Amino acid sequence: MIEYLRNLLGMGPSKPNNVIERSNTIERKIDTSKYQKKESEKVAQEDTLIYPILTSSKNTNYDLYDQMVAIIHERDNAYSKLISIQLLLEPVNEEEYELSQVKTDNMSDETYFSFRKQAEKQFESFDQSFIFWDLEDAKLEFKVLSSKLSIFSPTKLISPKHMKEAHQLLDAEEIVVSIPKDELILVCDYNISEEHLDQFVKMHAGIFLQAVENGDALCEDLFLLKEGEISAVKSYEQLSEIALKK
Repeated sequence: MIEYLRNLLGMGPSKPNNVIERSNTIERKIDTSKYQKKESEKVAQEDTLIYPILTSSKNTNYDLYDQMVAIIHERDNAYSKLISIQLLLEPVNEEEYELSQVKTDNMSDETYFSFRKQAEKQFESFDQSFIFWDLEDAKLEFKVLSSKLSIFSPTKLISPKHMKEAHQLLDAEEIVVSIPKDELILVCDYNISEEHLDQFVKMHAGIFLQAVENGDALCEDLFLLKEGEISAVKSYEQLSEIALKK
């Protein structure tokens, strides 16, 4: 009951552990009263193509005022909450889509939950495979997966279908995922050497802090996955502290 109240109040987990067990995704309206609510709204329809995207609760590119969102990850003293919203894809031609945010402020909890699941199901058809990622100025001694830069790339984190592909490509039972900024996802085997894992963490940290400067930071923590699903979150409070001071 105490943990439930803490989550309800937005206080996060009470245990100050570095590794946080995954909790169930929370649906609730996020307090963003400092943002001006837009008058234009998009209504979700069953025959439309809708994808979820992961974004930061600090992101001002979307209208988050009084919207129902899915809280994917939050904790005490984090730079921001990691949330999921939905975008409507309207075809412009055979290769291009016009994107617009679906407004959820008038949805009931039940309607929103069903709508969110529908969007996540549709995202399984998102056709963009993982690729092996190399830095131009340095050769990595361990395998890192990424994906074409896209606002939908970080969303793969919450798609077991897509993340199982990462498991297979890396031949790894447990993987670690970084989504340090908008449009970017990085994945590697969690059971690589300590030296290589440290390099991955430093790479993640550097990209995240640069993204804070650029205003497109997403999440400073790393996600551990088994069988395509988040099993734990590895928190980095020092990154949060630095980011909050910028």
